[in-house]
Amino acid sequence: MTGYCSNSPRRCSHARSMAKIVQEDVCPECGLAIIPVLEPISNSKAEQRVLMAGLVITGFLLLLLVYIHYAYVAS
Repeated sequence: MTGYCSNSPRRCSHARSMAKIVQEDVCPECGLAIIPVLEPISNSKAEQRVLMAGLVITGFLLLLLVYIHYAYVAS
């Protein structure tokens, strides 16, 4: 399992560090559990584009609702 030590940073040098630990289930220094590391997703650019498109659509709809409110309701 690849991950980081779950111990306190004061007690273990592998805790919250950027160094990955490749062990079965425990830290080699202190023996506590390893927190698994999420592997990077290969299609993160596509996900970023979908999220950006959703944000743009939400902003456009918000502006449209404000325009409709001031043009028709507030007059």
